Amino acid sequence: AKVAASDDEITALFKQFNLPHALNAIHPEEGVPEGLWNRICDVKSRGGFQHVKSMVEGLSTVSTNSETMIEDVNGDLMKEQTDDEMIRQQYGSKWRRLPSSALNQHLHQQIQGYKEKLQVAKQSDGVISSKLEGNKEFIEKLDLTREELEKKVPV
Repeated sequence: AKVAASDDEITALFKQFNLPHALNAIHPEEGVPEGLWNRICDVKSRGGFQHVKSMVEGLSTVSTNSETMIEDVNGDLMKEQTDDEMIRQQYGSKWRRLPSSALNQHLHQQIQGYKEKLQVAKQSDGVISSKLEGNKEFIEKLDLTREELEKKVPV
């Protein structure tokens, strides 16, 4: 139990001082640390800044398409409900089917849930876009070579 408590205490201390991440700081005399360079290479191998930017821009299209699909399904359900009400009026008690509004209640609830999730996603997309724009000049530097990066480290 003492070992686990000590381990938790050390982990909390590491988090407080942003360790081990803080150890990846760049020192001009040492160049870009290998661990950091490996992460930069990973970003480069995936297309670098332009790839990240195009993915973020694609979020808007996905969001719009999702919104359109949700509205289309909702519209179809509403039309079916209207048709059901018209037929119910026309046939009266002979129309024994449960009302569409009762049959589709769970679908309307699901649609509402999807709309809410989409709103949260759109807000998150906005935060991501804003952070990307705000850090653009730093993120674009990930496309530089190792030597170019090391030259930009202040002395």
